[in-house]
Amino acid sequence: MRIETPQGAIMVDVYGQSDQVLLLLHGLGSARTTFAGIVPFMPKWQLIMPDLLGFGESAKPPAFSYSLLDYAKNLVELMEQMDLSRVSVVGHSMGGDIALALAVVAPERIDRLIIAEANLLPSRGLKRSSISARADGLPEPEYIQHFHEFFQDLFGQDTASQSLRHYVQTLRQASPMAMYRASQALLDLKEFDVEKTFIQQAIGTLIGERSRGSRQVQQALSSPVPIRLIANAGHDMFVENPKGCALAIQSLMAIARR
Repeated sequence: MRIETPQGAIMVDVYGQSDQVLLLLHGLGSARTTFAGIVPFMPKWQLIMPDLLGFGESAKPPAFSYSLLDYAKNLVELMEQMDLSRVSVVGHSMGGDIALALAVVAPERIDRLIIAEANLLPSRGLKRSSISARADGLPEPEYIQHFHEFFQDLFGQDTASQSLRHYVQTLRQASPMAMYRASQALLDLKEFDVEKTFIQQAIGTLIGERSRGSRQVQQALSSPVPIRLIANAGHDMFVENPKGCALAIQSLMAIARR
């Protein structure tokens, strides 16, 4: 469905009917389809899957900042339009950072919060292979002009894994401007104390078993937040092992409810 917000129209998929409502937030360059695979394994939940502004089939407004806090404020607008007073939230990668921003902007709106491989540490100036790092040190006009060149290594992957094929498909839908501005927010993480909010607010974190070597994941592993490792998966865990993700989410939710 298409939901109008003051910042632009949001495309949302809604599955199921339940008083247990779960809002799922995708990562940088991704889209709501990331979470489609978990639907059969969460029959007791109503699942709300939006395309964040700038991505998928949602609006791509040039006047929007694409900052974490402004994304969170836009999600509050979305919840208002959908008559959702309170939800649980799962955020993957950048979506995890936006979920944490939502906990800062509107804590009264969040029931339980699960984070899946979010960015917990600033990374500007570090040589990394992440998607956001490709915008490090570049002016916005240059990044936008050469966007497809910067991601040619991905766009040329015709025989890649299912998860990479899916990501390339959603990346092609993404606004280069949104990619750039959101990347800057992730590189700096200066809008609020991300790690402190993660430790204080998250009831659990999902980590793909193949992701344990990354700096951001190591930070999550060293925190007191309960962990669920997702077997046979890396960062793209919701595509690679949706059943494992769904079971892990429900396990963490059940513990938090006690």
